[in-house]
Amino acid sequence: MSKLSKLIQQFLSNPPEVRFEELVYVLEALGFEEKRSKGSHHTFADSQGRVFTIPKKGGKKVKRIYIKKIVTSLELIQWRENIASELSPDFRDEETQNEREENIASNPQENYNGEPEDGAKT
Repeated sequence: MSKLSKLIQQFLSNPPEVRFEELVYVLEALGFEEKRSKGSHHTFADSQGRVFTIPKKGGKKVKRIYIKKIVTSLELIQWRENIASELSPDFRDEETQNEREENIASNPQENYNGEPEDGAKT
């Protein structure tokens, strides 16, 4: 999974804050440029005329409300789904296998099908 995909996944998980540098990385990858900076407010624009003014909290973080605005305005949920559909079947299977392994590690009383093992308390 690419850095961009991981950051978008992070944005979609509704974090309380993200690092300003991560937000800049995503916006630049999606075709935005920083057009203006005045104090803690940074303005980004793209060729389609979309503009975001983002304030940095404490000079380093961006609050959740601005992340939500970007996610909805840029339709990042659809972007993620389009990327997932373009992945090769082998990669999707590998990703699913990794998720299964993580679930098994975090839920040792469940078998590989996600069902409680015999004798396990539920």
